[in-house]
Amino acid sequence: MNKKMVLSALSIVAAVSSSASFAAFTAPGQGVVGSVHDMNQYTAATKDTEGRVCAFCHTPHHALTSTTVTDYMPLWSHTLANTSGYKPYDSATLDATIKDATTMMEGPSKLCMSCHDGTVAADVHYATTTGTLWLDSDAFGGAAVAKDFTLTNDHPIGFVYDDVAAGTAAGAVGTSTEAGKDNYIKNSGAKFSSNLSITVASRLFVNVQNKAIMTCATCHDVHNKKNVDEGTKNYLLLSPNTNSQICLSCHIK
Repeated sequence: MNKKMVLSALSIVAAVSSSASFAAFTAPGQGVVGSVHDMNQYTAATKDTEGRVCAFCHTPHHALTSTTVTDYMPLWSHTLANTSGYKPYDSATLDATIKDATTMMEGPSKLCMSCHDGTVAADVHYATTTGTLWLDSDAFGGAAVAKDFTLTNDHPIGFVYDDVAAGTAAGAVGTSTEAGKDNYIKNSGAKFSSNLSITVASRLFVNVQNKAIMTCATCHDVHNKKNVDEGTKNYLLLSPNTNSQICLSCHIK
């Protein structure tokens, strides 16, 4: 993914409970205005006084900056969460295990967690300092992804995709015996199911070491433009959950 692309990821309401009060959100592919990432749509949120939607994440002037070269800060206006202590996914059967939480959160993933770990209100920005929309609240069913600062029960992120994948883009099982390679993971030339104009490679984040890593934005489109969700919830997915199409975009099963 080109660093100039303003991306983050994940739906604000990944598991919204029926008690949450919100408007009928825009259908997939219709843009950020009116979508699940439009904070002004939530009755419980502190609205932007000028009706801006982008302002909850971005600002054209006086954006937050970072002295860390690895930080991805696309004119960012939202307070960042402290991700240094996150516990990453770890498994004896996974070769993409990330041990360093700092590198795991490179790229847009860290921006996603500024709302999705539940420690910073989603409806705050440079001009609205007191928020009311907390993803870890009862109103959202405790929907924070990194609740209790752990990602141990979530899909791994932060690994170099092509260092792991050994299958072909078309989905055939590979024949690699190289340590760390998984024959049942398609290479980055694979296309998303039901969204064939987008390759996995185009959704990877290229870091300062010129390594293409998987982030939250590999599977989710924060701006609700390229996603093709089906069903009653818009998770901003680049492939539908139906028949596990999102999973099968990368996994050979």
